[in-house]
Amino acid sequence: MFLNLCGQTVRNNLKQQDPERVLKYNEEIIKKMREMGAFRKPVIVAMDWHDIMFYGDSNAEGVKGTN
Repeated sequence: MFLNLCGQTVRNNLKQQDPERVLKYNEEIIKKMREMGAFRKPVIVAMDWHDIMFYGDSNAEGVKGTN
């Protein structure tokens, strides 16, 4: 199944959620992924969740999906 969602739609939805609920849901997803063997090697994951616009270099290391 393919969903045609943009990042803004996801952000708008997340803003309406209780942060504790989002964290609990993330823990459940990570637990399920571990059970499926998704984390055989260490991974680094980051979520930048704020309302301040980024006006820096979109080609800078670690920057993904900026306009």
